[in-house]
This record gives sequence, structure tokens and C-alpha cells, in this order.
Amino acid sequence: MSIDLQACSPFIPSEDVLSQSLLPDKAVQLATESAKLTGRMAPQTKQMLIAHMAVINAYYSNLIEGNRTLPHEIRAAQEGAFSSDPAKRDL
Repeated sequence: MSIDLQACSPFIPSEDVLSQSLLPDKAVQLATESAKLTGRMAPQTKQMLIAHMAVINAYYSNLIEGNRTLPHEIRAAQEGAFSSDPAKRDL
């Protein structure tokens, strides 16, 4: 099986195309508007995102290490409800 490196390369439009496009201006506008949101998140939303991101980070870290744990198992472990199976508990 061969890998087509061209398919993995990012698409970069030419200078001519970019000069006629609104995309660069929209990118700057998006960055400017998103910066205005800094620190404006409701505390409950922030806590929910922190909890979900901890599960997501653990899930993908475990996958990278070759360990298959499911999000509901990670949440249970975070709450102190560890699996009775020693091999699963260690994950």
C-alpha cells in the first residue's frame, strides 16, 4: 500500500487568488472577534468544558499508548468507580 503524499499536503492558494479573495480579511476578523470572547465564558460552561476535555484527552492519550478505554469508563474512573478487572483498572 502506497501513500499519496500529495493528498497529505495542505492546499495553499496562489497569491493571485488570495489577492482577489475575502478569505484573508475574514480570517483576521475571526481572530479579532474570537479574542473578544477571552474570559467571557460562564463559569458553568467552563467547568463542563474542562470535564469533557479531561475525558477526551485521557481517551486519546490512552489510544496513543495502545490502550482501548471508552469515555464512560474514563468518567467512572474520574469519579472513583474503578473497574474490578485489574488490567482495566490500571488503564
